[in-house]
Amino acid sequence: MSFSPEWNQIYQQGRQHTKWPWSDVISLCHRFGCLQGSVLELGCGTGANVSFFHSIGMCYKGMDASLDALGATPHDKRLFVAGDFTTYIPGKDYDLIIDRAAVTHNSTVDIHNTLDLIYDALKPGGYYLAIDWFGTQHSEFARGNVVDINTRNGYTKGQFKGVGNVHFSSYTHLQKLFNRFSIELMEQKVVTRFVPDEDYRVATWNVVARKVFP
Repeated sequence: MSFSPEWNQIYQQGRQHTKWPWSDVISLCHRFGCLQGSVLELGCGTGANVSFFHSIGMCYKGMDASLDALGATPHDKRLFVAGDFTTYIPGKDYDLIIDRAAVTHNSTVDIHNTLDLIYDALKPGGYYLAIDWFGTQHSEFARGNVVDINTRNGYTKGQFKGVGNVHFSSYTHLQKLFNRFSIELMEQKVVTRFVPDEDYRVATWNVVARKVFP
């Protein structure tokens, strides 16, 4: 199983019990018309996006490998499935699959496996929203222990302390990863922070990809 066990400790400590839907999830769903049918969220945690998808009438399913996260959700437990999305995805023919900073916490090999599973689980024409994948312009890319060319772990301080694998992508790397999809949007946000850390960069990618019609 590729799921980093460190995430169980994070959820046990209540450090990721987010209650509000992520703004980029809402804006990108509206921008690309992903507002009906069925949606699967990978790495759903405690279910921050459930209320948004239910409010627009979509049929929601969430998947997370952390039993502590799923046990802490305030939502109906029947909406969730426990498991490792790098090895299998429950169900098929989804109109939309999303993840927010979840798939990016894996090695390159595991991300390739996950994207193949996502592609196969989508309906023709269905969308995948990959939100807040970390970029190689992030200051932390130069730190940590090398797992593969794009993946690091072993952080003892900072944003990625105790989270296991962290994958960092460049534009060309994302193009290769998403080669089975039609890429509808690829945007990177780079924020430079000067206090308390001088010239510290946080870089994240949003990718909207579509399964091509046969």
